[in-house]
Amino acid sequence: MIADGVIPEYDFVLTGDLLTVRPKKTVVGNSISLPQILPDTYEEARHYAAGWDIRVLEAEWRDWVNRKKIKVRNPDANFVKFCKNRGPYKQEERF
Repeated sequence: MIADGVIPEYDFVLTGDLLTVRPKKTVVGNSISLPQILPDTYEEARHYAAGWDIRVLEAEWRDWVNRKKIKVRNPDANFVKFCKNRGPYKQEERF
């Protein structure tokens, strides 16, 4: 699995019996490189963007950062702010 790179989001280093796993930085084409979001950040973001698929929001946030060429100093705080601005999901009335 390590040699084949089956899990592209992580780097694996096997030293004897010790396996070290580290998240890779996300790079899409010529876009800005952003580190992975921390698990606690996802929980906070879910609080502010209740009802939204948090992974979809993350993809939208990363795309927005890359399109606007925004220099992100604190990715976790920036992502939470993005989710706060999106707010909870509101289903439209159909009838």
